[in-house]
Amino acid sequence: MATEISDSSAHKSMKNRIVIVGDTNVGKSTLINKICKQNVSITSNIKGTTTDTVKKTIEIDGIGACTVVDTAGLNDDTSLGEDRKSKTLNEIKSADLIIYVTDDMNKTQIDFETDTNVKIIKVFNNKSSAMIKPKNSEILSVNALTGENVDLLLKKISENLIPKSSSLTDGLVNNHDKILLVMPQDKSSPTGRLILPQSQIMKELLDKECLVLSTGLETLEQSLQMMKKPDLVITDSKVFKEVDKILDKKIKLTSFSILFAKNKGDLNYFIQSVSVLDNLTDDKKILITEACTHSPKEEDIGRVKIPSLIRKINPNVTIDFVRGEDFFNVAYNYDLIIHCGGCMQNKMYMQSKTNFAKSHDIPMTNYGIVLAKINKILDRITY
Repeated sequence: MATEISDSSAHKSMKNRIVIVGDTNVGKSTLINKICKQNVSITSNIKGTTTDTVKKTIEIDGIGACTVVDTAGLNDDTSLGEDRKSKTLNEIKSADLIIYVTDDMNKTQIDFETDTNVKIIKVFNNKSSAMIKPKNSEILSVNALTGENVDLLLKKISENLIPKSSSLTDGLVNNHDKILLVMPQDKSSPTGRLILPQSQIMKELLDKECLVLSTGLETLEQSLQMMKKPDLVITDSKVFKEVDKILDKKIKLTSFSILFAKNKGDLNYFIQSVSVLDNLTDDKKILITEACTHSPKEEDIGRVKIPSLIRKINPNVTIDFVRGEDFFNVAYNYDLIIHCGGCMQNKMYMQSKTNFAKSHDIPMTNYGIVLAKINKILDRITY
């Protein structure tokens, strides 16, 4: 039911994420090795052998590509134990499914917080020679060392996951539509490849057998003459204003960033939250946060373009920037969070961030929505 596949077969943000958690030395690493049918994690009888997350991509029948994650023990009491536990809890936030492993029949209650939508499979790792059947039917007994009942665990995993679907353009694009993509290639563009939002959306459009034409800003008018009247224009958010000036107002317009916000976050909340920009007093604090950790360029949209536009509204407002996994440590201190499209993170992780903002009554929005708002075309945008 599970086979190894190349890690490049699907981007990590589009794979179901299965996170294995539990105390130290309960058999988490042995279990991931059995699930993946190879030695992915180092195993030993020494507590705390797994000091960092270990990830492996596998294909599960009926589900598709999945990332299985081994984590450090939740009760690690070494000098770095708290840091390791923090890393494990962060992985839990991105989980589509959690496998909670214990080797103590009396310890089956989880002691960590999860999103209410995340399903948890409780596994008793039976280390004795005779298989013990737990009294609680919700707990699956396996022997991680011999592999006994691991096939039943894989079956249960399949029953609790649904295949991932990008659905970035659902509701906006129909089969055989004419779509114009505005993808300016400047100093902030990576060398030798398209950025992930562009390549993912282009692949989805081709799967829908759309007529797709891609262009830069300089050749947009020429491209419009070639395509006549596209059904939709999808642009890089940073050239929203320029593209809107050129387009006939009857042509639908959106951006890559907004499509990702709709797919992974809460678009209505993001649009509601951007109204904070209408009353930017000197005491307001804004956090701009980016999921990936690319090296910033001089035209960087998060570090340069958006802060510059906000300071034209109020030069005295405080603007900070954070990237990577530091979001949950700092986000509660701000009056507005502006997040990137989140193309590098899965839907569950982005929803965890959105739920965090909501639970702390912090307005949260998105790069594309902010740029549309500042350029006074938010009402014009299709989503």
